[in-house]
Formats: sequence, C-alpha cells, structure tokens
Amino acid sequence: MRRSTPLAITATAITLPFPCQTYYYSPDGEALYCSSMDGVLKIEFRPLRSTLIPGSNALGALSLAIAAHQGNLVISGARKQGGREERGIFELNPLTGESRMLALNDKPETANWAESGWHDLAVSPDGKKAAAMRQKLLEVIDLTDGSVGALSPDLELGTWSPDGKWLAALVWKKGHTVLMDAATLTPQRILRMSDADWSPDSPYLLGVKTSFLCGPYAGTFEATNIDTGKAVTIKSSNCKVNRATSDWVSSKIVPE
Repeated sequence: MRRSTPLAITATAITLPFPCQTYYYSPDGEALYCSSMDGVLKIEFRPLRSTLIPGSNALGALSLAIAAHQGNLVISGARKQGGREERGIFELNPLTGESRMLALNDKPETANWAESGWHDLAVSPDGKKAAAMRQKLLEVIDLTDGSVGALSPDLELGTWSPDGKWLAALVWKKGHTVLMDAATLTPQRILRMSDADWSPDSPYLLGVKTSFLCGPYAGTFEATNIDTGKAVTIKSSNCKVNRATSDWVSSKIVPE
C-alpha cells in the first residue's frame, strides 16, 4: 500500500435502496458492506455503486464479517427456511445466494435479540474460527464443528490480525488492549486502548484519542505499534473523528 493522507479527500454520497443499520469494511479495504433486516448491500468505492447481496434478504443479520480467504459473508442472525427459523452463524456465498449454517445458537431466545445472539462478529483469516460477543461474554466459535468456548469475562470485542497470529480484545474497565496468541488464546501483550481495528499488514491497531480540546463529540485517530507499544497520531484527523464506524481503506480508492 502506498501512503496517503487520511481524511484529505472529498466526501461523496450514494443513494441506498434502504436504510442501513450497521457497516462493515471488506478485508481488502476496497468496499463497505451495510446490513439491515432488508438484506446486505455491498458498496464499492471505485466506481461508487451499491449491490444487494443475493440471498441476504433471507438472513436477518445481527452482525456480519467477510471471510478473507474466499470472500464469503459470515452472518450472525436468523435464517428463515422451510417455514421455520434457525438462529446461529451462517456462511453466505455472495455469488450464488446459497447459505449454510456454521454454528447453532442454542441460547434461549430473549425479547432483546441482541442479548441472545452473537454480535461484534470477527472471522479469522483462514475462515476456521470466529470471535463474537454473546450475553456479555467474548466467545470463540470453531466454524468447522460449531463448538463454542468463552474467554475471560473482562474481555470484549475480539478481532483477528490479518496475518493470523493474534487475537486482540479490549478491557474497557482498565482501558487497555490485550493481545492473545491466536492458536492458544493465551494473553501475550498488554497495549494501550484501541478500537481493535488492525492495519492490513498487521503491525498497527487503530484507535480514537479523545481530548477536551476537540469538544465532547470528536477525537483524533492514532495507530499503536503492537511491537513497540508506541502510538502514532494521524495528524490530518485531528479533532475530525466523529464516527459510527472506522477502519482502514485501500489507497487504491484514493484518486491520484
């Protein structure tokens, strides 16, 4: 990736066929996915366009992730099939619209769907594991056999590094990020607080630094080096970050 100045390009707008509830970045940084009960849209940046993912309207998406190894969507939610509803984690082929269950959600359904279902879903680069929150616990789900294991109750929001070596999770109460060995899930390093958004080449975690100088609703991006623990402030984002979601995008979408 070539270096480019963050937030230094002109904003553009696109009309969508329905309102989106949540947004997710593709692993290659060249597209954005948004979901609602009406389905999942893929928003490509260059050229700017949106496309409804086939089969997504049959899956009520609570959370989703994009499998880097083959580009399929991994969706936590409910699927209507044969007159009945199944709850769990599903894999959706965006080309054919076909879906299959990867893990069954066996928790009793509550009035608040978000409490009984998996949310903040993340998938490992090889597509074999997922990390997600369910009933206030961070769990790791084996997508090959559907087995589930819970991690420490202090941990939240787990994300896998693109090189497959790490699982990062947040400890909100203590204000830091924990790096775990992806194979053993044992803690290895403690870093400053971040958003657990990995850079595409894995050495950095993106976060937002708040300051009273920015006011109550804005902040500044900073990237923490996982080897040194040092943070680099992204100066062009100073007091400009007021976001519902944030992540890394490819320099390929930035006009020359």
